[in-house]
Amino acid sequence: MMIKVKTLTGKEIEVDIDGTDKIERIKGRVEEKE
Repeated sequence: MMIKVKTLTGKEIEVDIDGTDKIERIKGRVEEKE
């Protein structure tokens, strides 16, 4: 599943996640893409 995250600076990031991912893992993936 793909989700879009908008950072505080206004940048949009698409992240591919699984339905079973915990928030810590999702945060890690967002930080990797920044």
